[in-house]
Amino acid sequence: MVRGRGSDERTRTDSDSQQIHEVTDTRDDVRDLILGVRSSYEVSALSVIFDEITVMAPADLYLVERNGWPVSTPEAWPVALRHEPGRQPQSPSGTDLEFIESCLQVIPDFVRRGADAKTYEVETNGKRVKLRLSWATPRRTGI
Repeated sequence: MVRGRGSDERTRTDSDSQQIHEVTDTRDDVRDLILGVRSSYEVSALSVIFDEITVMAPADLYLVERNGWPVSTPEAWPVALRHEPGRQPQSPSGTDLEFIESCLQVIPDFVRRGADAKTYEVETNGKRVKLRLSWATPRRTGI
C-alpha cells in the first residue's frame, strides 16, 4: 500500500467507538513511484515487501525466529517499512502494523471484486477497524 505525498490520512472514531482509518491517494502518485519519476524519499508510505533475510531489521528477525513463524522461501522474508520524505525507511509503529494488517486482510477481496469503492470491517489486534477502499481517479493534466 502506498500513500503519496498529496495523500490525506485521518483516524477517527465513529459512534460505535470503532477506529476508522481514511487514506486517500492518487494513481499518479503510485505510478510516479513505480516508474521512478519520484523516489521513495519524496513520499510518505507504508509498505510490505518480501525479500532476502538481509533486508530485515535485527529486532524483526529476532521476533520471527523466537516465535517460530514460518517463511516459505529464502527470498520471502516479510518486511514492513515506514517511509517519510527525506528519511531512511524505518520500522513501522504498532499502530502502523495494525493498519497494514487490516489492509492486507481486505485488499485481495477488493481487487477481486473490481468495485469502485467498498467499506470493510475487520478485527485487528482485538479491535474492530473500518476501512473504505476506492480506486483513485488520475489527475488531469493540461492536454
